[in-house]
Amino acid sequence: MTKRSKAAERISTAFQRLIPRMILLHEQVAKGAGISGVALQVLHVVTLNPGPISPSALSEQTSLPRSTVSRVLAQLEARGYLVRSSVPGDLRRALIAPNPGTVKQISDRFDIYSQALDTIGRRFSADELTVVARYWQALLDAVESGLPATGPSAGPTTDATARLG
Repeated sequence: MTKRSKAAERISTAFQRLIPRMILLHEQVAKGAGISGVALQVLHVVTLNPGPISPSALSEQTSLPRSTVSRVLAQLEARGYLVRSSVPGDLRRALIAPNPGTVKQISDRFDIYSQALDTIGRRFSADELTVVARYWQALLDAVESGLPATGPSAGPTTDATARLG
């Protein structure tokens, strides 16, 4: 096994261990907030958006059916996590934005992970973090495009990368 394939396997193994922990954490936070896990993820997408977002754009970004988005938005609005406003000049269209006061209650539950990222990040040089950031961005781009990262830069598939997820 080459040094590169060993490193790729270590990354994949760590990622495979991280995924269930993060999913379970999100489920616990969602339950504590009185919303579903999907609602928490939709809320996260809304908060990452640079401004208000329409339900149809949210459906496109999440790949969730419009009916699911509508149901989830109603749940989040009822709990006070989102605010809905009309589009000026078109009262039929709505825009959704996070309610900062109530969203903070949820984001505070993730502070321990923000602190861990900061603490761990201090152990690495700027050049190393740049490489890690480039790797994660490439992974995100591959996932968002719906296609596996193939081609010369993807490298061989190891047993670790063939696992679930």
